[in-house]
Amino acid sequence: MSATTNSTQSKTVAPGYLDKNDPIFISIKGRAGTDLEQSIKRADPESAENKSLATQAETWPEEKQDQFLALLEKSIDDYVGQTHLSNGGIFSFGTFMVVFKSFGEMEQKRMGERHDIRVQYLGGDKYVAEFWEDSEAPALASTSKPDDDNIEMVKELIRLSSGRDSTFVEDGITSTKKVALRYTKMMALLYTQTNDGAMTFNDPFQPVFDFVK
Repeated sequence: MSATTNSTQSKTVAPGYLDKNDPIFISIKGRAGTDLEQSIKRADPESAENKSLATQAETWPEEKQDQFLALLEKSIDDYVGQTHLSNGGIFSFGTFMVVFKSFGEMEQKRMGERHDIRVQYLGGDKYVAEFWEDSEAPALASTSKPDDDNIEMVKELIRLSSGRDSTFVEDGITSTKKVALRYTKMMALLYTQTNDGAMTFNDPFQPVFDFVK
């Protein structure tokens, strides 16, 4: 599916994946890696700003701390739903945070090598940049971090949950199991198009940042 643009807004026939020659696809793909990288840095608990916020949060009353944690989980669950990231219910707050952290451990170059970025138009003014991981890339990559096995286990569950059903016969018994596909959607970023045609990145943690201001 392709979308055409003019100087003020996008005209899209119907929701669906944009053609790779579409100007909106080119625009979003060109910035998605940087937007994700900036979101990761902004959410980094080891940053000076976030360490300062954590110190302030320790002085909050228990009720406010509970509100913060509930908002964090709800914000991510809502984001997973809005971006259609969930694969068979596998993606939730915990899964998102594990995968998000794994992206934070990649350089942007490696991020591009391991992922195929696709852009989907959701309708209205909403677009999603999707990071589809090539399962052959991490298999061939050298690993050095002690938690690599853990994240790969999580990713394998995601791959299998979004795979296809395969039927086979063994000893006269017919069985069906999930077979992972080569490419699996591992991350998605939400974009909103403004009236002048510009694209605004919707950070998954924005509600939390607004809460602590």
